[in-house]
Amino acid sequence: MAEVIQLLWKSLDSIPSSFWGVLVGSMLSFLGIALTNRANDRRLKIQLEHDRDQKKVEREMILRKDVFLAVAEAISDGLNMINRNSDLDVANNEISGEYAKSSKAIAKLHVIAGTDVARSMMNFTSQMELLYLRLFGFRLELVAEKEKITQLAETFLSLKVERDRVFGLIKQMQIDGDDDEKRWNTLKSVYQLECDRIQSNCDHRIILGQALSRNHSLLISEVFEARKELTGLLIPVLAAIRYELNMPFDIDVYQGTWEKNLAVQKQALDEFVARFVPVEQPSIAAENRTD
Repeated sequence: MAEVIQLLWKSLDSIPSSFWGVLVGSMLSFLGIALTNRANDRRLKIQLEHDRDQKKVEREMILRKDVFLAVAEAISDGLNMINRNSDLDVANNEISGEYAKSSKAIAKLHVIAGTDVARSMMNFTSQMELLYLRLFGFRLELVAEKEKITQLAETFLSLKVERDRVFGLIKQMQIDGDDDEKRWNTLKSVYQLECDRIQSNCDHRIILGQALSRNHSLLISEVFEARKELTGLLIPVLAAIRYELNMPFDIDVYQGTWEKNLAVQKQALDEFVARFVPVEQPSIAAENRTD
């Protein structure tokens, strides 16, 4: 065994020193390559994890944008629902139809949105629903008044037909030279009764019409105030949503612009009411609502 070791040592000793330099250099190169590859693998792993996280963020952002845009549509439909309470020609079941269809997006918002968005949106929708119920109840009263006026107008037409029929009988008596005093007095009495009923109908319609105009203007004013209150609650919603979307939003500039436009709208509303709404009679529905 000692001879084998001695022989091996002599063999190694006979190897030129240049070979050992090449061998050591090769080993160092291999070690360098191994370390480089290891570092590259580590960087690649970090890059892949970063790309995965980035794509996750992008997917979440796309989902947020889709939901937030649908929520913006629902908010618009909700504000229109508030506005439509002032239109007495719209059927009651059509007032909240569009909002009912689009409001499902608000439920999705509470699943993906942050705390600030969810809280501000909840404040907005809760107050909007309360205001809607109050305005819709007032609107039902005005719709009932409007239906009374419509019924009176239909009654007026039937009264007018009856009056004209009696008047035709009176004229026919005159043409025929009929001097039946009893029949003559009866027809005159019936004619005067129909004229009185027509006059009473007209007077009643005028009173109800004036009251409806005043109450309608009051409803319009309440709708305006509701929009004003809701827009104030909407600004924090917009600010929170744009923050989550990493979009700039100057809340002070936005609020200042909104207040300026609001003042212009309020002035136009006051001018409309002053010009077209009668003021000489008390508001019947308003009195009933305060009793």
